[in-house]
Amino acid sequence: MAVAAREKLAADDGAALLPGTLCCFPPPEDSDHGGWHRHFARRLAEFTRHAEDDPYANPIQLLALEIGRRVDDGQLSLGALEQLIQRLVLAMFVERAQRLGDRLGECDPAANRLRIEELIRNITRGQSFKQFKAIVERELFGVVMTGHPTFGLTPELLRIAAWLATDHDEAGAPLTATARRRLIDQAASLEHRPPRGVDLDVEHALSVEAIGHLQKGLRQIWGIVFDVARLAYPRQWKDMSPRLVTVASWVGYDLDGRSDIRWSESLRRRLDLLLLQVSYYQDEVKQLVACLPARSPAKTGLGTLEKRLAGIAAGVRTEVADFQAIAKASDGGRARLERTSRRMHAGRPKRLTDSAPLIELIDQALAEISDDGIARRLCVLKTEIAAHGLGLAHIHVRLNATQIHNAIRKTVGMEAAPDDPAHRRSYPAGVGRLLDHVKPVTVNFRTLLAERSSAKRLFMLCAQILKYVDGTTPIRFLIAECETSFTLLTALYFARLFGVADKLDISPLFETTKAFERGIKVIEDCLTNPHYAAYVRRRGRLCIQTGFSDAGRHLGQTTVAATVELLRQRLTTLMLRLGFSDLELVIFDTHGESIGRGAHPSSFADRLNYVSSVMSRRRFAAADLHVKQESSFQGGDGFVHFLGDPIALATLVRILEFSLGVPAEGASDPLYDEWDYITEFFITVRQFNERMMNDPNFASLLDAYGVNMLYPSGSRAQKRQHEGVARHVNLSHPAQLRAIPHNGVLQQLGFLANTLGGAGLAVGKDPDRFGRLYRASPRFRRLFAMIEWAMAFSDPDVLRAYIDALDPAAWRREAAHTGEAAAAQERRRVADLLELADRHDRLVRILRVLEHDLLDLERELAVCRAAAPRTSALIAAPDAEARSNLRLLHAIKLALIHRIYRLATHIPDFSDQHGVTFAELMENILHLDLEDSLSRLALIFPKIDGSGTAGDFGEKATYRSDANQSYEQEHARIFRPLAGLHDLLRRAGVGVCHAIGALG
Repeated sequence: MAVAAREKLAADDGAALLPGTLCCFPPPEDSDHGGWHRHFARRLAEFTRHAEDDPYANPIQLLALEIGRRVDDGQLSLGALEQLIQRLVLAMFVERAQRLGDRLGECDPAANRLRIEELIRNITRGQSFKQFKAIVERELFGVVMTGHPTFGLTPELLRIAAWLATDHDEAGAPLTATARRRLIDQAASLEHRPPRGVDLDVEHALSVEAIGHLQKGLRQIWGIVFDVARLAYPRQWKDMSPRLVTVASWVGYDLDGRSDIRWSESLRRRLDLLLLQVSYYQDEVKQLVACLPARSPAKTGLGTLEKRLAGIAAGVRTEVADFQAIAKASDGGRARLERTSRRMHAGRPKRLTDSAPLIELIDQALAEISDDGIARRLCVLKTEIAAHGLGLAHIHVRLNATQIHNAIRKTVGMEAAPDDPAHRRSYPAGVGRLLDHVKPVTVNFRTLLAERSSAKRLFMLCAQILKYVDGTTPIRFLIAECETSFTLLTALYFARLFGVADKLDISPLFETTKAFERGIKVIEDCLTNPHYAAYVRRRGRLCIQTGFSDAGRHLGQTTVAATVELLRQRLTTLMLRLGFSDLELVIFDTHGESIGRGAHPSSFADRLNYVSSVMSRRRFAAADLHVKQESSFQGGDGFVHFLGDPIALATLVRILEFSLGVPAEGASDPLYDEWDYITEFFITVRQFNERMMNDPNFASLLDAYGVNMLYPSGSRAQKRQHEGVARHVNLSHPAQLRAIPHNGVLQQLGFLANTLGGAGLAVGKDPDRFGRLYRASPRFRRLFAMIEWAMAFSDPDVLRAYIDALDPAAWRREAAHTGEAAAAQERRRVADLLELADRHDRLVRILRVLEHDLLDLERELAVCRAAAPRTSALIAAPDAEARSNLRLLHAIKLALIHRIYRLATHIPDFSDQHGVTFAELMENILHLDLEDSLSRLALIFPKIDGSGTAGDFGEKATYRSDANQSYEQEHARIFRPLAGLHDLLRRAGVGVCHAIGALG
């Protein structure tokens, strides 16, 4: 546990952590949560020692039963249990923040500025200004904010985590001991959960906040570039516009699998970005004008620039309000859209959609300014305008390949899938004929309103953004599940049809098994197509995207990294062979902040090198291929890297160390000499995970409690189908669950199967060879460190305890050992309900598969480490206290589940009504779907306030109709406590996410 957390908990022993208004249950009069923490930690240690002698004993289950009995006999109130949960969650939150800081490394802003200066000064050595300029004006790395549903904490808690991670406040001042404690106190007083009703507005607002800090960091970096250049090239330093790092966002533009984001909402958010950036430019110019002498020739020109920016901002404010109203209108806001459209069209000749005139005015001012300080600020401003354009960030739009296919289906007569062998040539040929004769069409907002095809509508939206918002900044057009060149050729056809091909970077996402297998063939077919080849040459770049989320669970997370590395190698060879090595290659790797989504846990440098290996970068350099690496920062877990100036600067410095620095590892790595073994190793892992994904018992495991131990953590639906169905619909395949909740469920069950799965089987095939590579290969150890980190948080005892909570026989055994008749009857009733559900046997079967693989892995890894004790893993496993706290939290969660099940047996029976039967509702509760169940129970058993029978009717009546019966007692005794227990369960679930370091 982090030192600060230990000190905090020691100081708080016996004190209340939470104000009463935050509690699900009344706070106890005297809550010694520190004492309970120590007691249960001791009991867990005793149960664990007992399990060493009795292999049939499960310490997690035994502790859960003890916690439940303490609550039953009144020794431990639910209020005190809530305090204990908050205590553990707080400790894990502080430790999570410290690990974030440790991964980032140096977080002192002054030290990081010096590090940037050193990196830039290294570039000047032996380089002419022309060479220096060519390097710093390149886009080396792209940061992309993606709106994945990992908003597991409120913005306030995320900011606190960022400040604790860097040991600096938002403005960059070092935290004093008092300030640090104050932040921890603040974190202790807050609910550790997502914002209530998290929606796209919440996600967008947080992305804007993060990008604002990121831009401040870039501003500092660009300023340092000019400072270094001024000393190295005193006559030429103003004549450049450094780039190095770009920033983009797809928050509000990602339509893959979503139908809830209207085009008007996406346009409004793009206008938001325009308004924010133009307002910043205006403020900066205003300050510069104030710094200039009254008679300075530059003052007039900059004053003109300020007025023009002010005019743009005023017009955009009106349009933001218009499209906000249009997006919310139930009828599409047609009348207001018509008025807005006419006004925008009429003003288009005077509308600024090109940043070049702004840069020209700054260049004129620079020629008239002799003060180096003001000139530096102007140079940085000019750089920002050139880099960001007319928006806070570039935008990525995204949809699915199926949406592209549906849009072209009638036009080319599609009757089968595009990869159908019978049509594999005819369909692309059909699109080729369309490309031969395509003529651009014009669109307006009416055509957007009328269009039913989501793909065509998105191309139209891009056309309108380029026409009315920013006509010079390119838009990335991402296509998920891209498995055939037909998809990309179709996208190119629509891009040319709607006149946006010259400003649109079409990018396939390779993530599915098929896409990885076919990826190189897809690119080759496109580059040998004259239309696509001409398109990428005009754009000067080839863009691809690789994914680590769905791929991670289908192939195994480490297999994905090896597969992406092979894809890079083949892509290099392909571009050289086809004569495209003069193009820029943009590789956007979409991974998250957890190991389940491809983020390396040991350091930020390892996070970058895990995805983009040293060897692949050396191959790119040897081929003289310019590669821009892009990486996603997903949702709240990702945005935290930029929630404050110090953490944003630290993240950017680590990125530039990676992008500008020389890889420390040597060119020779034995992994690449053992590629046959590596291929077989990861094929074994892949085959294991494919079997798991197709095993109905694994689907049952994910479905056992579903996503109901987690709060909804984003605006995107967690399930792919069956939303809103009254009864629980059993999961038939894991793919019905999206990747983040899929991984989140595994975290809550205490077994990170999509990172661990198959590793034991692969290692066991050739232990000696594995041992040699583990000791000698830095690349292999980096890959394998993901598995070791997953091992640290995977506990068969925990998983078995969750499974056995669904065992009817276990509940009957407990009933037999319960002396009080009513309590025994509760347990027997739970057993009967679980018998009807008939799930336990299926879960035990998949448990055996996972346990067997883990045992093989633990055995072979222990042998390997014993043979080479000096070989250390890249990661440091959680210490004993942190591991004990996590196991304790799982035991508390199980105790809460037990109590929910028992309390649910008191729900009165009812006839079928409000779309649900009693049996269906109880099935929902067994899956912990409490929110929907309780909302239905509120309708079935309403509370009546009695006001309808009040009044003076001249005579008294003692009869009361059943229709007026109030179920206040059921609400007070059953329904509200069930809601409170469920909330406690999910808050404890947030603690599990803290321990692992991310959601999903």
